[in-house]
Amino acid sequence: MYRNIEQKLKVWKESERRKPLILKGARQVGKSYTVEKFGRENFQNCVIANFEKQKMLADIFSGDLHIPAILQRLEVLLNTRIDPARTLLFFDEIQKCPRAITALRYFWEERPDIAVIAAGSLLDFSIEEAGVPVGRVTYLYMHPFSFHEFLLALGENMLAEKLAVSLPEEEDVVHFKSLSLVKKYFQVGGMPEAIDLYLKTGSLKEVGELQLSLVETYRQDFTKYASKIPYDIMLTVLEKLPQLIGTQIKYSHIDKDARTTLIKQVILLLERAQVLYRVRAARVPSLPLGVTSTEKVFKAILLDIGLLQALCGVDWGKIPEKEDPMNIYNGALAEQFVGQEIMAYTSISHFQPLYYWKREERGSSAEIDYLVEHDGAVAPVEVKSDKAGRLRSLHLFNEKFHPKKSFIVSSHPQARLESFQWIPFYGLGRLLQTRV
Repeated sequence: MYRNIEQKLKVWKESERRKPLILKGARQVGKSYTVEKFGRENFQNCVIANFEKQKMLADIFSGDLHIPAILQRLEVLLNTRIDPARTLLFFDEIQKCPRAITALRYFWEERPDIAVIAAGSLLDFSIEEAGVPVGRVTYLYMHPFSFHEFLLALGENMLAEKLAVSLPEEEDVVHFKSLSLVKKYFQVGGMPEAIDLYLKTGSLKEVGELQLSLVETYRQDFTKYASKIPYDIMLTVLEKLPQLIGTQIKYSHIDKDARTTLIKQVILLLERAQVLYRVRAARVPSLPLGVTSTEKVFKAILLDIGLLQALCGVDWGKIPEKEDPMNIYNGALAEQFVGQEIMAYTSISHFQPLYYWKREERGSSAEIDYLVEHDGAVAPVEVKSDKAGRLRSLHLFNEKFHPKKSFIVSSHPQARLESFQWIPFYGLGRLLQTRV
């Protein structure tokens, strides 16, 4: 399965000042598969040191972090030659050995000629423990499959190629086929194992069961990074948050009996684990958006739309085949989809938080679903169902801030109406590619 991040990995490989690379991402988003595929295709030899499978690896890093000695021991333990001219050294599940994370800085200082990639789950917590100095490593972030990657995985290469070049401006066969695949993506989601299972069986029922089992692995992770927080509160947050997608989060809506500080800690921990992302409210849409954002007012999206709809128990059997994606589950899946696409394209080289605009004045509230950087400026992105629908918030935003461009994501073909550009769900990736 092709992943867009492979292009970033190739740029890293050819960099004259290449540093050890840490690949971050939630559990099960395909980090190991992608690095191994990249290693096979771009190096003569890919040496994999998996700290979960090979317990003796940790012993190599237990003493002095002298890289020549470490390399010699790795060659003996793994029974392979590490030739800097042709080898990728891949430390997988590196969170199991914080000392190995610390050693990455010395690879950069002592053997920068060796290409080193590290990956694992819950890495932010392990990196905090190990204390990797700033400037000694490079980071990339990996997310679930984008819709474009989903099309390629399904073998819809011609459609993916066409949508990357131009978008339909009328309701033709390309538009309707693309829209039907958007709804399929709503169901299957972007987790690699779910996509692979769907390709092999075609069974959405089996995919749904797998999605729930993936959620269970995240639940089991709770005790690894939140030992001081009651387990039942963590479960409550993960259960309630999917029901609040697209709405401003109020802690009392999650658990009115739990202390606000505990719920807040859980949300922050889940974000660090990349199980969810907060969408922060920005008061003034100027770059950088973080300057005018607040940590107190936010919405949230889940890691993956497939996991979201499984947790919410969306009954697809009761949804008409031609139903507008915007109308499914009260529009929450549509807003999740847009946020997930934004993350997939804007948070690769560095983590870029999501933002939205919210104004609360007496007798006059307004909200824009997302704010993105586009063409060197901030652009509002609204998720709407009907061209004839009300756009009061967008009109108000434009009158107040005069953005260069305003985008409306919907089920309609590409079009310009008034000062707005309408983008179909399946065309959002093309818009975002011009931003990165």
